Amino acid sequence: MIIDFRHKGLEEFFREGKTGKINPEHLTRIRAILLYLNSMRSEAEILQRANWRPHRLTGKNPNGQWVNGHWSLKVSSNWRITYFFYKGDVTLVDYQDYH
Repeated sequence: MIIDFRHKGLEEFFREGKTGKINPEHLTRIRAILLYLNSMRSEAEILQRANWRPHRLTGKNPNGQWVNGHWSLKVSSNWRITYFFYKGDVTLVDYQDYH
């Protein structure tokens, strides 16, 4: 289950359906990713979604935040959803332009 977000616009979209801070071209894919993350029971489940190119991150993200152990999922060529799986829950969900 998703318990918290880093990206406030992503949280507003997930909890309230507000789309103002999300690229309109990404809405369908983001909705699918968030619904899947919210239903996950184990970290290994994400590997079943190869089309999202799941992979673990190391080091720091473009904002200078440590992301060791976080996962990255492809939204579009440049955009990613990242998150951390902790004690059966998804946390620190973010929406980022990596390029």
